[in-house]
Amino acid sequence: MRAETSKCGTSSGYRRHMKEKSDPCEACKKAHAKKQKAYRRTKRAESLGIPQLGPVPIGVAAAALAKANEDRPAEGSKEWELRLLRESLGRIELALHEALPREVPGLVRERRAVAVEITKLQGHRSDMKNAAGVLDELAKRRASRGTASAS
Repeated sequence: MRAETSKCGTSSGYRRHMKEKSDPCEACKKAHAKKQKAYRRTKRAESLGIPQLGPVPIGVAAAALAKANEDRPAEGSKEWELRLLRESLGRIELALHEALPREVPGLVRERRAVAVEITKLQGHRSDMKNAAGVLDELAKRRASRGTASAS
């Protein structure tokens, strides 16, 4: 008795196509790509030591959400914006620890931009503005020395 052939639209269907040395159909290609992506994601998580979490019970998730929203500032306020920016900064920091080397420069630029936004909202002058002010001051002093020595 002959075994049934694998159905199209599955990863095993993709393998059947390859075994028969025929071009896989689009459904089989998509199914195989989806399986490979999940496999790679799992392997990368294991290598980084990230635990695979199962589904969270609804009651636990609802309690955590309620607790998180207790001290939530009014939407659109300055405090709300600061909280969002700080959360973004935290996510960027976590991503930096897990990032591949080619992803680091973009994340660093993003972190710098978020930090500048936070300092603007807090009312502090950013370090970049201070640095530009110092350079302008040095240029003025050089110019004044040049005119003083010329006369």
